[in-house]
Amino acid sequence: MSAQGILAIYGVHEVTLHRMRRTPYGPKPDGDGTRISGVFVAETQKLVRDKNGAETVSTAQVAVPHGTPINLDEEPTVTLPSGRTSRVLSISRGDPGPLPLPAHDVWNIE
Repeated sequence: MSAQGILAIYGVHEVTLHRMRRTPYGPKPDGDGTRISGVFVAETQKLVRDKNGAETVSTAQVAVPHGTPINLDEEPTVTLPSGRTSRVLSISRGDPGPLPLPAHDVWNIE
């Protein structure tokens, strides 16, 4: 299988990133969000650490191109292809190792 064939699995999903703004009533979405295509979503449960280091359960993982702008301090949320919207818990670096896969980051979703 060619490298292009292997890379085809990465572009099958689209998510919407919602940056949040602080209000007196708590965090609220800032606008309609930013659509990000060319990602891969797996809705599986996984034990991860959040941005503060506490163990928590992630119910979805989103592989995005490395360097996709996101700031965990803004408490962003992501709308998944299933329609579910949840908070981003943490970000980890995906390492493809010797495989001809693109560099990517993994967003762990609440």
